Amino acid sequence: MHHKNIGWIGLGNMGFPMAKNLENAGFPLSVFNRTPSKSEPFTDLSEVYISAVELVKNCDIIFTMVSNDAAIIDLYEDIFHLEDISGKIFIDMSTISKDLTLTIAQKIQEKQARFMDAPVAGSTVPAKEGTLIIMAGGEEKDLQEVLPFLNKLGKAVKHVGPVGSGISAKLAINYFLSIIYQGLAETVLFAEKWN
Repeated sequence: MHHKNIGWIGLGNMGFPMAKNLENAGFPLSVFNRTPSKSEPFTDLSEVYISAVELVKNCDIIFTMVSNDAAIIDLYEDIFHLEDISGKIFIDMSTISKDLTLTIAQKIQEKQARFMDAPVAGSTVPAKEGTLIIMAGGEEKDLQEVLPFLNKLGKAVKHVGPVGSGISAKLAINYFLSIIYQGLAETVLFAEKWN
């Protein structure tokens, strides 16, 4: 399993430390980022690509971790133009909309490849420490194939159901946290008013 070529696309605040954890674990890693300078710290141990499409061609398992829906659309539109991606596994760890997740998954599957959504709970410190919580949506057999890599990224990997379930769980957690923060803010305002 460890002989698989692993690709990582997206080296932002979260993606960079996550990819570094895979590199530090000794996996054969290839990386790509739209801003090339962010790839420079990987040049000693990993393969750095100047094109996401070229990375995908040369990797078996591809992780994507980008900032938003627009970025993921741009990325996967290029991937969809590849003639043959059959057999590859794509794991998107971005926080994007569920509808977009399902659309991408369907197009990937139509090209005889596999797709999982695996967003994370945690910020940059857990990303660096490899202690994120990963909510994986997809086929159980696909999860088992990529689990050795996910285990280097998080302290817990939860299989929450079919494709789309991971991002549903992540968005539900975000909604819950937003309610807590709103309640805290209102409590502080109330206290200040009556102080």
